[in-house]
Amino acid sequence: MTISVLRSVIIAMLLATIAGCIAESNFRLSDESRLPKWFELPAGKGRQDVTVTLSYYVKPSGREARITMKERDAWLDIDEVAGKLKGLEPIQLEGDSPEDYRGFEILSAEGITDIIEHKGRNDLFYMTDDPAVWKELGVQQK
Repeated sequence: MTISVLRSVIIAMLLATIAGCIAESNFRLSDESRLPKWFELPAGKGRQDVTVTLSYYVKPSGREARITMKERDAWLDIDEVAGKLKGLEPIQLEGDSPEDYRGFEILSAEGITDIIEHKGRNDLFYMTDDPAVWKELGVQQK
């Protein structure tokens, strides 16, 4: 292998590694939604005192997500969880209309599974407790 080919291979590997570290998309938890199962509110804080963001990543090992909870208008994270997503793309339920887009993600991290719901094509996400959704997605609700 010539030095120029080796250099090209190394550069390609570095770019692939860097690309796997950049979020594919970012969302914020709707104020009407409950918190993800991994998080508890800090003592003395209410749901209105925190913000939660979600970032999706596509890596060679599969799709992942990172959810971060922060105190509203603060820089420091209160808590963060990262885990694996099921499948290669968001899941749509049988009978859902493409015009009324709803997509679901099954996220497993730290031995806990929760379901993320996207309602429409916007920057919001929700955590769902709908037993019919959990059942159709084949996830046991705890």
